[in-house]
Amino acid sequence: MRYCLIFLAWCPLTASAGTSYLVTNKILSAPHASTSPQHASSSVAQYFVEDGTVRAAGLDERTVYLFKDTRAFVIDTASKVIQVVTSATVSQVQQRMDERVSYVKDAAAKLPPDKRAVMDKMAADMQALNDSRRSAVARDYHLTDRSESVDGHACRVWEVQEWQAKRFEICVARKPAIPGSADILNGMQKLSGYWQGSIFALGVKLGNAGWWPQIAALDGLPILIREFKDGSAVAETTLTSIGSGVDAASMLDLPDEYSRTEVAFIP
Repeated sequence: MRYCLIFLAWCPLTASAGTSYLVTNKILSAPHASTSPQHASSSVAQYFVEDGTVRAAGLDERTVYLFKDTRAFVIDTASKVIQVVTSATVSQVQQRMDERVSYVKDAAAKLPPDKRAVMDKMAADMQALNDSRRSAVARDYHLTDRSESVDGHACRVWEVQEWQAKRFEICVARKPAIPGSADILNGMQKLSGYWQGSIFALGVKLGNAGWWPQIAALDGLPILIREFKDGSAVAETTLTSIGSGVDAASMLDLPDEYSRTEVAFIP
């Protein structure tokens, strides 16, 4: 039997095709540095996507994240344990948050009036926090006349503002220019259904929900995302080594010999 050497040893090759790429996140400076930047550090993850299913792993393959069929799996290849995330999607997390508020409200209703106020306020504060977490962040996107190149692919720069302050630069490549761009964008859209899915999709925090429509409206593939704080660039994410037609269907399967445990949220 042949095996998938690029990714995991358990992956027998079969006739299928998807898209692979590298996501590199580089820390450019401390968020609030007032003097010289820190030494830049970076991390690299290998991605594979097919039909909206996304697999992400560090180059050492020790921990693998698999987003499949509205579920998330965290695979530890050293201990051979799969953590099955029971609340991975936006709707699942919101339901769990609502259940916690209901629990506090029910507990408050059973208390005497002189002790109920504290619990009622706790429930109200929890509800307000939940509402803020599930709300989309207001952002303004503006296409500049600047362009850059990432891994040999040209892209146009969009500036993104929050509260009238520059928060991101997103360099977008034309979809026809990059084979596999449709696969990657489909995977990003699927990740938008997961709580904080933008971290896996784009390498930055765009909020827990509601961020995908504005990314889709850019009408291209984001291959560079630069984050700004206090007017300075502090981090940069790039998509490189993009290759379509990768034969590795079993890469998206879960190894049968691994044990499974359940966790509430993605570790």
